[in-house]
Parts: sequence; C-alpha cells; structure tokens
Amino acid sequence: AVLQSAVNQVLMHTALSDRDRQVYRAYALEGEDIGEVAKKFGISRNFVSQIKTRIDKRIVAAGREMIAKEGL
Repeated sequence: AVLQSAVNQVLMHTALSDRDRQVYRAYALEGEDIGEVAKKFGISRNFVSQIKTRIDKRIVAAGREMIAKEGL
C-alpha cells in the first residue's frame, strides 16, 4: 500500500516532464522492453535507465516519508 501510494504521489504530484512520466510508466510499470521504450520516445536506452533510476529514488524517498509520518 505504501509503495503504490508513493508511486502515485511521485507520478502525479512532483515536477516531472510528461515524457519522463510516460517513459517511467512504459518501462517500469508496464514492463515494456527498454529498447522499445527508447525507440518510441526517441531517446537512448541509457537515458531510459537514467529516468527510471531518478524516479525510483523519488519514490523511495516518498515512501520513507509516508512511513515516518504514519509511524509504521
């Protein structure tokens, strides 16, 4: 529950470009192949990976904050 809430918070309420949100959803959440995602968005595979890593870090931070606030 915390993970899903953290994902939603980051994807809906943080300053991300629409492209970065779409790349993350396609690659990390929908499981599309990294090469296909890169091709679809006209970016390198490395950049897809960088976007995922950057957003994953935000999600982890948001999750930790939620847990700290709820005292879990």
